[in-house]
Amino acid sequence: TTPFLTAPLPLPAETWRTVSLRRLVQFWQHPCRFLLEHILGMRLFDEDQGIEESEPFTLDALQAYHLRRETVADLLTGTMPDQIGHNFATGGRLPQGSFGFVHFQRIAQQSLPFAADVQPLLTEPLPAMEIDHLIGPFRLTGWLDDCFAAGRVTWRTGSLKGRDLIGLWLPHLALNLLSPEEVPHCSVHLARDTADANNPVHRTTLGPVTDPQTHLRWLLDHYWLGLSQPLRFFPETSLAWAKAVRDGKDPLEAARRKWDDGFQFDGEGSDPAHRLCIPQPTFVPTQEFVALTGLFTTILDHLEADDAAA
Repeated sequence: TTPFLTAPLPLPAETWRTVSLRRLVQFWQHPCRFLLEHILGMRLFDEDQGIEESEPFTLDALQAYHLRRETVADLLTGTMPDQIGHNFATGGRLPQGSFGFVHFQRIAQQSLPFAADVQPLLTEPLPAMEIDHLIGPFRLTGWLDDCFAAGRVTWRTGSLKGRDLIGLWLPHLALNLLSPEEVPHCSVHLARDTADANNPVHRTTLGPVTDPQTHLRWLLDHYWLGLSQPLRFFPETSLAWAKAVRDGKDPLEAARRKWDDGFQFDGEGSDPAHRLCIPQPTFVPTQEFVALTGLFTTILDHLEADDAAA
């Protein structure tokens, strides 16, 4: 299959060199989609999920994830589980009757220990800090939020993904660049660990970075490159490669398990943006891809607990 783009696009206007932290994170979490949507003006949709024609008796994985996220958020504000379940039921968010009760009980059992682990980290919230730094030919702007006495703290009620590490690392660099006295220069992300029933909360911690501006300049240089051509950086496949190299395993096999489709599993290569920009059913690494996995190598090197990204 021929790629949608067979040659680099013209470089964008110089105004693109002023970039917010939020937009830079968005770019690195999906470079191909960013190029298609923000530079070419395309709008990509995932495959149509269809419309329910009857009352549901179960929740799919995405619905369950959203309900877990909202349950944890409500628990953190002090709302009681029974009230949360009632709100979901009356809002038509749960299956009908006893099916809905059973599903919410499971969600509550998963959410209570998660909220209990998150809550102590959210003490002494601090105001968002403004970012406005010149880094080479770029200007990084925006706001750094989610800062507390424990450092910068984020959470998500899904399992840890490559895009989560990107969303943790870039603001972490900004935190170390600003270097505020009132905040420890560390970042913590809590995710759901489905593999460990005894410890269902997975904590990832990044320690201080001595040269954040150097790392940000690398990210900005490649962001600029990715505004005119598809960047061969794919969060899940690239992370799998970097972890396999770190652990002395076969990186190609690890990458293909993430990129290629499997039984009842759509690989990262099936993403609509990847199908357009880099159509390959079986993953084939390039020198550019291997070089860009260095981003995850750097992130893994800065983890305080190595098993946090396992």
